[in-house]
Amino acid sequence: MEEYEELKALLPEQRELTLVLQSVQERARNNGLVLRKFIPKDDVQQENYSGKRIEVSVTSSFASLRSFFDQLAHYQRIVSITNFELQQLDKQSSSQTVDATFDLTAFYVSAEKLQKPAPAAAKPGGAGKVPPVVVPPAAK
Repeated sequence: MEEYEELKALLPEQRELTLVLQSVQERARNNGLVLRKFIPKDDVQQENYSGKRIEVSVTSSFASLRSFFDQLAHYQRIVSITNFELQQLDKQSSSQTVDATFDLTAFYVSAEKLQKPAPAAAKPGGAGKVPPVVVPPAAK
Protein backbone atom coordinates (compact mmCIF):
# COMPACT_ATOMS: atom_id res chain seq x y z
CA MET A 1 0.00 0.00 0.00
CA GLU A 2 2.95 2.33 0.69
CA GLU A 3 4.19 1.85 -2.89
CA TYR A 4 0.73 2.77 -4.21
CA GLU A 5 0.77 6.03 -2.23
CA GLU A 6 4.24 6.88 -3.60
CA LEU A 7 3.08 6.21 -7.17
CA LYS A 8 -0.11 8.18 -6.59
CA ALA A 9 2.00 11.18 -5.60
CA LEU A 10 3.82 10.98 -8.94
CA LEU A 11 0.72 10.33 -11.04
CA PRO A 12 -2.26 12.15 -9.51
CA GLU A 13 -5.89 11.31 -10.14
CA GLN A 14 -7.70 13.37 -12.76
CA ARG A 15 -9.57 15.38 -10.12
CA GLU A 16 -6.21 16.57 -8.70
CA LEU A 17 -4.94 17.76 -12.09
CA THR A 18 -6.18 21.33 -11.61
CA LEU A 19 -3.98 21.66 -8.52
CA VAL A 20 -0.96 20.39 -10.45
CA LEU A 21 -1.53 22.91 -13.25
CA GLN A 22 -2.03 25.73 -10.75
CA SER A 23 1.25 24.73 -9.09
CA VAL A 24 3.06 24.86 -12.45
CA GLN A 25 1.63 28.34 -13.13
CA GLU A 26 2.68 29.49 -9.66
CA ARG A 27 6.22 28.15 -10.18
CA ALA A 28 6.40 30.04 -13.48
CA ARG A 29 5.33 33.32 -11.85
CA ASN A 30 7.67 32.79 -8.86
CA ASN A 31 10.56 32.41 -11.31
CA GLY A 32 9.70 35.71 -13.02
CA LEU A 33 8.12 34.21 -16.12
CA VAL A 34 5.34 36.23 -17.75
CA LEU A 35 2.72 33.74 -18.94
CA ARG A 36 1.42 34.92 -22.31
CA LYS A 37 -0.39 31.70 -23.16
CA PHE A 38 -1.54 28.70 -21.09
CA ILE A 39 -4.06 26.91 -23.32
CA PRO A 40 -5.31 23.36 -22.62
CA LYS A 41 -5.23 21.03 -25.64
CA ASP A 42 -6.46 17.48 -26.24
CA ASP A 43 -5.61 14.89 -23.62
CA VAL A 44 -3.01 12.25 -24.40
CA GLN A 45 -4.50 8.78 -23.79
CA GLN A 46 -2.36 5.76 -22.94
CA GLU A 47 -3.32 2.33 -21.64
CA ASN A 48 -2.57 3.00 -17.95
CA TYR A 49 -2.46 6.78 -17.75
CA SER A 50 -3.46 10.01 -19.48
CA GLY A 51 -1.85 13.38 -19.93
CA LYS A 52 -3.23 16.90 -20.12
CA ARG A 53 -1.31 18.84 -22.76
CA ILE A 54 -1.04 22.61 -22.32
CA GLU A 55 0.31 25.02 -24.94
CA VAL A 56 2.52 27.49 -23.06
CA SER A 57 4.14 30.73 -24.14
CA VAL A 58 6.27 32.82 -21.77
CA THR A 59 8.58 35.83 -21.72
CA SER A 60 11.43 35.88 -19.22
CA SER A 61 15.16 36.05 -18.75
CA PHE A 62 17.09 32.99 -19.84
CA ALA A 63 18.21 32.37 -16.23
CA SER A 64 14.60 32.49 -14.97
CA LEU A 65 13.46 30.07 -17.67
CA ARG A 66 16.30 27.68 -16.81
CA SER A 67 15.37 27.87 -13.13
CA PHE A 68 11.72 27.11 -13.94
CA PHE A 69 12.68 24.04 -16.01
CA ASP A 70 15.04 22.91 -13.25
CA GLN A 71 12.15 23.06 -10.76
CA LEU A 72 9.92 21.06 -13.12
CA ALA A 73 12.66 18.44 -13.47
CA HIS A 74 12.57 17.96 -9.69
CA TYR A 75 8.79 18.33 -9.33
CA GLN A 76 7.10 15.45 -7.52
CA ARG A 77 4.44 15.14 -10.24
CA ILE A 78 5.22 13.74 -13.69
CA VAL A 79 5.30 16.49 -16.30
CA SER A 80 7.09 16.73 -19.63
CA ILE A 81 8.15 19.53 -21.94
CA THR A 82 8.04 19.02 -25.72
CA ASN A 83 8.07 21.19 -28.85
CA PHE A 84 10.34 23.72 -27.16
CA GLU A 85 11.22 26.89 -29.08
CA LEU A 86 13.31 29.79 -27.81
CA GLN A 87 13.75 33.23 -29.37
CA GLN A 88 15.83 36.17 -28.22
CA LEU A 89 13.82 39.37 -27.77
CA ASP A 90 14.74 42.34 -29.97
CA LYS A 91 13.98 44.75 -27.13
CA GLN A 92 15.39 43.34 -23.88
CA SER A 93 15.36 44.30 -20.23
CA SER A 94 17.10 42.67 -17.27
CA SER A 95 14.06 40.49 -16.56
CA GLN A 96 12.94 39.83 -20.14
CA THR A 97 15.44 38.56 -22.70
CA VAL A 98 13.69 35.58 -24.36
CA ASP A 99 10.34 34.31 -25.57
CA ALA A 100 9.74 30.59 -25.18
CA THR A 101 6.93 28.39 -26.41
CA PHE A 102 6.48 24.74 -25.50
CA ASP A 103 3.94 22.04 -24.77
CA LEU A 104 3.71 21.00 -21.14
CA THR A 105 2.03 17.67 -20.45
CA ALA A 106 0.90 16.86 -16.92
CA PHE A 107 0.26 13.15 -16.53
CA TYR A 108 -2.56 11.69 -14.45
CA VAL A 109 -4.58 8.53 -13.96
CA SER A 110 -8.34 8.61 -14.60
CA ALA A 111 -10.88 7.15 -12.18
CA GLU A 112 -11.79 4.43 -14.72
CA LYS A 113 -8.18 3.29 -14.99
CA LEU A 114 -7.83 3.21 -11.21
CA GLN A 115 -10.78 0.80 -11.00
CA LYS A 116 -9.14 -1.81 -13.26
CA PRO A 117 -7.47 -4.49 -11.11
CA ALA A 118 -3.88 -5.27 -11.88
CA PRO A 119 -3.37 -8.80 -13.28
CA ALA A 120 -1.33 -9.96 -10.24
CA ALA A 121 -3.85 -8.50 -7.80
CA ALA A 122 -6.77 -10.27 -9.50
CA LYS A 123 -5.66 -13.66 -8.17
CA PRO A 124 -6.21 -14.33 -4.46
CA GLY A 125 -2.88 -14.09 -2.70
CA GLY A 126 -1.17 -13.21 -5.99
CA ALA A 127 -0.35 -9.60 -5.28
CA GLY A 128 3.35 -8.95 -5.26
CA LYS A 129 4.29 -12.56 -6.08
CA VAL A 130 6.29 -13.48 -9.14
CA PRO A 131 4.81 -16.43 -11.05
CA PRO A 132 7.02 -19.52 -11.25
CA VAL A 133 9.04 -20.03 -14.43
CA VAL A 134 8.41 -23.39 -16.10
CA VAL A 135 11.37 -24.64 -18.11
CA PRO A 136 10.44 -27.31 -20.68
CA PRO A 137 12.57 -30.46 -20.66
CA ALA A 138 15.44 -30.41 -23.17
CA ALA A 139 14.77 -32.18 -26.48
CA LYS A 140 16.72 -35.41 -26.95
